Amino acid sequence: MTTSPYYVTLEATMNRRVKAWLLNTARTLKNYTLYYCLVINVLQNTRGGGGEGDGGGDVREVVKLCDSLVHVTSLFNQVFSSTLTPRCGLFLASLLCSGYLLCLSLHFTRNIVPITWYTFSEVLRFCLLCHLADSLRQAHLALEDAVWSLHQHLGTTHQHYPLLTALITRLNARPAHITVLGVGVLGKQLLVSLVNTALTYTAILYQYRPDNLPSVVDLLQNITNRRYDNF
Repeated sequence: MTTSPYYVTLEATMNRRVKAWLLNTARTLKNYTLYYCLVINVLQNTRGGGGEGDGGGDVREVVKLCDSLVHVTSLFNQVFSSTLTPRCGLFLASLLCSGYLLCLSLHFTRNIVPITWYTFSEVLRFCLLCHLADSLRQAHLALEDAVWSLHQHLGTTHQHYPLLTALITRLNARPAHITVLGVGVLGKQLLVSLVNTALTYTAILYQYRPDNLPSVVDLLQNITNRRYDNF
């Protein structure tokens, strides 16, 4: 069987684009999480300083810093959601195709290994995104706790209570959730749901697979050979 150079080039280009998109997205999520941790450290120092300086900084500056962080994260969520939805669809489609090919290749052990490796790599990549999204959400919750601790601190002056109360309200209203089509949230729960859907689809295919499965595989192989020989 001869493989078309165009097909090889297209596949390599798509793999590079997907990996580059994944790397940039993962790097951005990690940087946002680290930024949250830095802001939390500033809040803890401000709490120790008692509101107006003494090594902790002004509470008003901390509130502005938190507002800017939440605003940038919200903008990132709006931009990232538009590319995340096709990525989730592509991930689910790849799992369904892998399950379909796995059911057809049960009698060919040499085909099971690459299919299994491809499925594992896709799940691992998507799991990385889900883990970073969960870390960002946990960092946002930790920021809320730090602001609430500063609000309850004895050294905080009364003039700062309204600022911190309004900040807590804004943090609760604008969580660092990476949404999917406005109905789902990127995280391990979404990963489990997609994997369960693919496993259910694979189980149904395995249960109702044809008895003459080897002949079906041979037919698909012949069609593939003919298609590549025409290039």
